Amino acid sequence: MRKRKSRGLEVTENLIRIALSVVKSKSAAQQFEHQIAAHIATGSDLGDLGHSRNHFNEILSTINVWLDKQTAKQIAKPLPSTGFQPHFYVSCDKSTPHRISNHAIMICPVVSGKRVAIPVNSPEVYPKDSLNKDGVSGGCADQLAKQVVKTIKESYGEEESFDLKATWQGTCCDGQYQADGFKTTIYQELGVLIDPVFSVVVWDQSHWINLAILDIKDGKIGSSSGFLTSLVKRSKNIHSTFQRGKMLSSVIALANSEKLELKMTRGN
Repeated sequence: MRKRKSRGLEVTENLIRIALSVVKSKSAAQQFEHQIAAHIATGSDLGDLGHSRNHFNEILSTINVWLDKQTAKQIAKPLPSTGFQPHFYVSCDKSTPHRISNHAIMICPVVSGKRVAIPVNSPEVYPKDSLNKDGVSGGCADQLAKQVVKTIKESYGEEESFDLKATWQGTCCDGQYQADGFKTTIYQELGVLIDPVFSVVVWDQSHWINLAILDIKDGKIGSSSGFLTSLVKRSKNIHSTFQRGKMLSSVIALANSEKLELKMTRGN
């Protein structure tokens, strides 16, 4: 009996490892079956069950439950230096990678001195009960705000010592979340004062900088339009020259010899 239990645990661990490798490779669930077959061919013990791609999502859901519990314990644990639970800011965005729009929600604490984005969940933006009705619900500013708060509470709320109001110290999103309804609803759901000093809703840096640079490039602000236009053209020429072939090999060798980081827009 003990031997059978030990084998069952080993098989389960192997299946989870394969599922995680499929996620890391950003592959479809179909690749789960292919990797199962490859591991069996090399002698791995994977048992006789759970080999179908239909089990892939179930395995990921199980992993998510464990990850949420571990994350909740970590963010509810007071820091030795301050005695307070670690602060984080929240970032979110809507996306429609296929026929369903999802709401990607992340918390961003500081871990070992570095800012780290931790995915919370990606619930559907438009609920199924809004089908076959006049108008669509779910995508308004106040509804998005309520969904963000609800999702975080559902994921980490089981940890009794977790204080969302104390740990949530800001929200960083792009333009569609800058509506007053989103900000006001966030404050109401958290039970904090309107426009508090330590809990703000701001633009994320990448979108804000992009808008600012576009205004400068288009000549709406300042007098650096010509400079930016020339800089963009030169950068495109450099990329076209070094993006493939012998010139690419030369720039890779130069970067390695000088111990420099080579950043490329496409490929490796």
